[in-house]
Amino acid sequence: MAMRSVRNGVAAFQVHAIPFHSFLELLLYNPPTQRWEEEEAKKRVKKAIELIDSLSKISASIIFILEMVLQMTKEKRQQHN
Repeated sequence: MAMRSVRNGVAAFQVHAIPFHSFLELLLYNPPTQRWEEEEAKKRVKKAIELIDSLSKISASIIFILEMVLQMTKEKRQQHN
């Protein structure tokens, strides 16, 4: 049963794409390496750090603006009293 589904999958693959043996050759000669996976992980971590850094700068800017608005509001209240 399992072999039949594997054969059916291979047949479907052959109909819709490159021949299955070519696909196997691609995998055998160009397998994803651990080094490639590590480099991809490093790139993703670097992008995440850059995103966090950007978000922290945006947050700091928002806090600064809110503090300015609060200060201006306090000054206006003092003027009206």
